[in-house]
Amino acid sequence: MKYLYTYFNEDYPNIIKYNCSKKLNELHYDLTKPSKYINIYKINKTKNYKLKNIKYDKIISIFARDEKYIEIIESLYNTKFENLRKIKQYILNNNFINYNGFAILDILINYEFKKLGLDVIKISEKTINKLNKKNVMVFNKNIEKNIKKYELYLIENISKSVN
Repeated sequence: MKYLYTYFNEDYPNIIKYNCSKKLNELHYDLTKPSKYINIYKINKTKNYKLKNIKYDKIISIFARDEKYIEIIESLYNTKFENLRKIKQYILNNNFINYNGFAILDILINYEFKKLGLDVIKISEKTINKLNKKNVMVFNKNIEKNIKKYELYLIENISKSVN
């Protein structure tokens, strides 16, 4: 089982990040505001999954960018993947997507991933809100810890230069 999740940060209001991992991590990056989950999907492979060890986020970030890959997947599964095709115009580098493509991304994960042989369970908004509250607390605690650390550093260095 893996998680595929989307999140945003107010520092970058027009883009959304998506990622895939075995566990959900705290979203604390070097930004001025805490990142927040938007959607979290729990994903399991079924026996019908034919893409071997390809990470789920790479289906979006690599396959959706190139028509030849989409055609290969459609041929392999003998079905159309319209949303995989539609999302191309919104994909940015490094697993970022323009926010205008977010609804298509959600449809792609919820419905077209199932055509690929993936069981997709969308995590409840209530659970996501709890995780976001925890992330905000961790973010704020890290800010406070860093401020104290640098205050001590400054005090020590100022004391040394005065003596």
